[in-house]
Amino acid sequence: MNMMPDWVPLSGAAGVEWLAFINKPNITNSNAYLIRTAGEVILIDVGSDPRQADAINAALRGCAGSGRKLIVLISHCHFDHIGAIDKLDFTSDMEAIIAIEASGANAIEGYDREQTLAYLYPPVPLPRARFGARLFGDTDLPFQASTDELQLGPDLSLPRVSIPLAGGLVLEVLHTPGHSPCSLSLRLGSLLFVADIAAGATPGLVGLAGWNQPALVRSLAALERLLEVDGGIVICAAGHGRLMDPAAMVKALNTARCSAEGLQGVCEKNDARITALKAFALEVLSESKQLFAALAGQVFATHHWLTQLGDEEEAERLLKVLDSDEIEAALADMEAFFDRFNANTDPDLGLVLKASATMQALGQRLREPANLDLIRPTMLRRAISLLDIFLETVRGLDLSIDAAPAEIPVLLAEVVSELDAWSNFDASAAFDAVEDGESFHRFMLARLAAVSAPQKISLDIQPGIPAAAIHGERFKVVVITLLETLSGGGQRQLDVSVLGAGGTVLVRFRGTPALQASELPDLRRKILERLLGAGVSIEFAAGAVEIKVPALAYAEV
Repeated sequence: MNMMPDWVPLSGAAGVEWLAFINKPNITNSNAYLIRTAGEVILIDVGSDPRQADAINAALRGCAGSGRKLIVLISHCHFDHIGAIDKLDFTSDMEAIIAIEASGANAIEGYDREQTLAYLYPPVPLPRARFGARLFGDTDLPFQASTDELQLGPDLSLPRVSIPLAGGLVLEVLHTPGHSPCSLSLRLGSLLFVADIAAGATPGLVGLAGWNQPALVRSLAALERLLEVDGGIVICAAGHGRLMDPAAMVKALNTARCSAEGLQGVCEKNDARITALKAFALEVLSESKQLFAALAGQVFATHHWLTQLGDEEEAERLLKVLDSDEIEAALADMEAFFDRFNANTDPDLGLVLKASATMQALGQRLREPANLDLIRPTMLRRAISLLDIFLETVRGLDLSIDAAPAEIPVLLAEVVSELDAWSNFDASAAFDAVEDGESFHRFMLARLAAVSAPQKISLDIQPGIPAAAIHGERFKVVVITLLETLSGGGQRQLDVSVLGAGGTVLVRFRGTPALQASELPDLRRKILERLLGAGVSIEFAAGAVEIKVPALAYAEV
């Protein structure tokens, strides 16, 4: 926890000071903020760490004897924001009022482990808090306040409770649901506090109890608009992470809103789903390590041969373009996090969120223009698809929603054509590349990568194959993965046949020599099945790998 060294003046609010308790972003303990005016001390959130509660108590003792009234404002009912509230030590001379949105008060006082997300932190008990002010519910509040709508444009407003403070100041409390039904944002002077709203579209948080996509989009748009029209805001604070200036917060809100707009129909992320996601995160780590090791191997092999040819400058430039050390560090960081999880120091959702952050970073790295023609295209697509499927699963999206009528023979022909084009040696291209260092190292990379590609693929398609309901691009990625995986077992020829039987399109892979079940790891098989969605199976049977896809006449698209 990082704490401001001392109380500092809050601009835009004469005579007001504030103190921030900032944590490295995590899901177990939120930030907290103290504000003191001539007549009040306002505590925004508490967090769940007893050590943070001790620091807050020490700051509150420093305000003792002033006759100020203490208002504790809880931004929402999630455990990481309220877990240590019963550790607060209110001084005898400070009248304390604890306030929260009405539905949040009901969740905490009703010991609702689902709405408070306490089930994510077993066996931690919920605090036995009682609230003196239920905002946006009770009309009879224990302090003077008025309720209205903050108009931000046509059809865009936020419910607002305005609380007069000493010195003619007004604390504005805004109802900004979406991340949770009870989420609140606060405005005082130049400070805007947005709680967790900017993280509302983060993979892993999407679909948790109380999450609401339409409300989230509206709240994000409203806060974004507020920052655009109100030039008096100069500091933005959140429930997790660092302080931001308005421009950075607008960017964060806009990014979250754009993501949230595409999250219709998200599945609820309950305890069972989070447990399943944790298992999937472990699967993805194992698969990612192998795939990224292969990617790095391509680059290092080219680096070696460029060095042997005396072109050390070009060799080093190649390593900088695709920073394999950065990728390796990201995966190692995630693996260390898994170790902490296995030691029971991090909750399941923490593992999912850490994996999500790593997958997003790796995906951005692979999509950088400088990398797109450094890596064999088929392998690059495999890597990006692996990252995307994990993030979509974490967000709670139905992986079959993009299924559409597709001609599987056409998709297979496109895959075979792409692999043939990559593997074919073009002598004229080799001579042309020699004249330019960059072209030469890219040509060499292509040749080295082609060594691991299947050298001969035959395609036998039964006449009259019906269309199937499947995501075409994902199907091609699965086929590429299977061909490259199976060719790694020593098969220099793979025979692919397509049959139609009993309402199913069957794609069968055989090898020469015969395939063995061990050549398709069960973990990879399960990930590929997940990529294709419900209704599709991948099995090893009688020396062959088979993909079974429902034919269109029998599939629900």
